[in-house]
Amino acid sequence: MRGTRQAPGHLPPREDATGEFGPVPVTAIEQETGLSKEVVRKWEDRFGFPHPHRDSQGNRLYPREQVASLRLIQRLLSAGYRPRMVVGRPLDVLEQMVADVTADAEAGAPDEVKRVLDDIRQGDHTGIRNALTALLRRQGLPRFVKETAAPLSALVGEAWLRGDIHVFQERLFSEALADILREASLSASSSDGHPRILMTTPPGETHILGLRMAEAILALDGACCINVGPQLPAAELVLAADRLDIDIVALSLSLAFPERAAAAFLRELRKLLPEAVEIWAGGMGANRGALAVPGVRFLPDITAAEEALKQFAAR
Repeated sequence: MRGTRQAPGHLPPREDATGEFGPVPVTAIEQETGLSKEVVRKWEDRFGFPHPHRDSQGNRLYPREQVASLRLIQRLLSAGYRPRMVVGRPLDVLEQMVADVTADAEAGAPDEVKRVLDDIRQGDHTGIRNALTALLRRQGLPRFVKETAAPLSALVGEAWLRGDIHVFQERLFSEALADILREASLSASSSDGHPRILMTTPPGETHILGLRMAEAILALDGACCINVGPQLPAAELVLAADRLDIDIVALSLSLAFPERAAAAFLRELRKLLPEAVEIWAGGMGANRGALAVPGVRFLPDITAAEEALKQFAAR
C-alpha cells in the first residue's frame, strides 16, 4: 500500500473471551467481513477457500489471515470483481488489487459529495444525515438517487477499499442513506399505485441499498412498492405475493452473492410463482451471463428498472 499506512486487510484481529487474539467463529464471520456465512461456505465448496479450522464441537473457526483476505475480497466485489477472480488469491495480491482499483477514486467527485465523505470520515452521524437530506431536497428524488446516492455509495465503497474509513463509518452512511430513501419511498408510494411490486433479496443476500434506491424511483413513477426487508425464503415470498396481490417480485443481487445460488433461487421462484407474476432481478449481481433464467428479467441499473416499469405500464 502507499506510504507507511497499514494495508486495509490487516485490520486489528478479533479478541476472544480469554483476552487473546484468536480465530473468528462462523457465527461472527458476517460481522467481521461483511460476507454472510452462507456465501463463505459456498466458496469453501466451490473455490477451496477459505479453509477454516474446527473447534471441539466441529464448528468452523477462521484464522486471522483468512479473515483479512475475506475482508479484501468483499471490498473487491464491491468494486466490480467477480468471486472467481478474487476468491483464493494470496493476501498480498489482494492488497495490491485493492490499491490499484481505488487509486484517486475521489478526484473527480463534486465538492458537495466530498463534504459528505468528510462527514463520514469524522463519524459525524448528524452531519451525514443533514447533508444527505439537504441534497435530496435540492435535487429532488430522481436526481438524488442517480447523481448522489449511487455514485456516493460507490465512493464510500472505494474509500473502504483503501482503508480510509472503518466499518462503523461505512455503516453510519449506509443506514442514514437507507433511512432517507425509505422515508422518501413511503412519501411517494401509494397503496393504490400500480403495479404492485414486492421487494426483497434472496436468503444470504444482505445488501439492501440498491433495493432502497430502486424502491424510491419506482414509487415515484407510480408503483406501489412493498418492501419486506432482505432474505425472504422462496416459500414465504410466494405466500406474500399471493396474499398481497403482487404483480412483480423485485429482487436485489450484489456481486458478493454467488451466481449459482442466485440462479438456483430464481429458477425455484419462477416455478413456484404464477406465470402472471413477473420476476425482476436488479443490482450489480444481475448483470452476469450465468443468470440467464427463463422468465426472469435482469435489470443492472436504475435506468433499466425505470424502462421495465414503462414497458409494464404499456402492456
